Amino acid sequence: MTTRHCTIITSCLVAILCLSCSDNPAVRARYEAEKMYFLAEKASRSAGIRPNLVNPAVSEQFLANYAKTLEFCYNMLDSLSASTYPVETSELTGIAFRAATRLSQLHYGNKEYATSANILQDLLTQTDVAGSARIATYLNLGRALQSAGKWDSASAVYGYSVDTFYPPLDPGENIVYNLFNLPARIARIYQNAGDTVLATDHTLQAEQYYKKLTRDFPNSPLEYAARNQLANLYERSGEWNKAIEQLEQLTDSTGKTSIAARIRITDFHAGPLGKRRLALREYDSLLGVLPDRDSLEYASIIFKKGLVLMDNGDHGSARNLFLDIKNQYSFYFYGNPSVQLTIAQSFEIQDNWDRAETEYEFLIENFAGSHQAMSTYLYLADKYSQKGRNLDSHRMMDRAEADFDRLAANQQGRPAEAIALSYKAELLGRQQDWDQAATLLVSIFERFSRSEIGCKSLINASAIYRDQLGNPIVADSLIGELKKKFTAVDETAEI
Repeated sequence: MTTRHCTIITSCLVAILCLSCSDNPAVRARYEAEKMYFLAEKASRSAGIRPNLVNPAVSEQFLANYAKTLEFCYNMLDSLSASTYPVETSELTGIAFRAATRLSQLHYGNKEYATSANILQDLLTQTDVAGSARIATYLNLGRALQSAGKWDSASAVYGYSVDTFYPPLDPGENIVYNLFNLPARIARIYQNAGDTVLATDHTLQAEQYYKKLTRDFPNSPLEYAARNQLANLYERSGEWNKAIEQLEQLTDSTGKTSIAARIRITDFHAGPLGKRRLALREYDSLLGVLPDRDSLEYASIIFKKGLVLMDNGDHGSARNLFLDIKNQYSFYFYGNPSVQLTIAQSFEIQDNWDRAETEYEFLIENFAGSHQAMSTYLYLADKYSQKGRNLDSHRMMDRAEADFDRLAANQQGRPAEAIALSYKAELLGRQQDWDQAATLLVSIFERFSRSEIGCKSLINASAIYRDQLGNPIVADSLIGELKKKFTAVDETAEI
């Protein structure tokens, strides 16, 4: 076929398509909506930003672009018959979902949580959004309401989502983990907030939810995930044997309990259950079946075995294992400060303080920025004070403060900064400067609110206001802020 013939055919096809569009108002509407959304996305990309990470000044134009697209979709859906144009109205609904999600993300990023929630509520009211998109919209709505401080409304949306979208699978039979994890996450919010009654109630609800999944979907990925989640629930509540019961049913392709599950079971035997002899046998068995002797997993089990030996009083044998890790698994040793900390502790337990002090100093110098190194500053200051070495104790406190400040300055915006500031707050507490300690802890939460250390900082600040400063009103308000905390609005999901 000649180039001329191809050009003629292409022109004819374009003409037919244009004629089709001009005769079909639904196709024209869909085309216009697609173009508007494409231009809105293009503007966002050209600015080099993500729509949920912008400040109010930058996002003003993007807000207008997405809002205009969304309004157009709503108007077209109102004017078109879904029975006459089922394909086009479904596609318009999909574009409306994407535009509404982007718009809600922008407002969420600007901390306009109520507006973010209203956009999502309007989407549910004005469209028949379905499938994964409907699930995502409800979850995002719950999070926006929660961040707005409307916890009762958020809880109702979460409860509706869990009940309505059962099982937590998308149309392709894949697990929707944001939905699947929701019952356990709600229980944990109440646990973190210190609300024992509601934490217990929601933990029970989560347990019933995951047990139902194991019954309704046996021998499936959903059952496997549910049993793993049940084990997590039982672990957090200290029901170790129940956790083991679930883990034992997490089998591999051979029908045997998986190695990952066996490791967790052995950890329970070694730690809270105190079955040390059994744990030692199990760790040795695991070392015998792990395929890669040079792996992090292999080194981790050696370390755990050493900890059990420490608990058994066999400090020399334990230390030999730790030194083997230091010499043979440097990649694990320098990524895990706990090994060096335990080496130092093993010498101290055996009354070899001079060597222990040397090992503690090695920890501080070589693992700067870690929890273990920073806690060692405070530990040594206390130890020197107990030994009557008051000058050394004061010097260690001064050294700690200088190092915490240096780390915070050098690691701004990173987790290491939050860790350093949290230890600075602990240092202030030891100096009885409770006002400054509480203020610093609140600031850590404000800057790192989506991290575990941010949440812990707010809990600690609440405790200081309640127990040290005698201000229960502020203490309660901080816990209220914690309950607002959740992840950001989800990224766009396709219908």
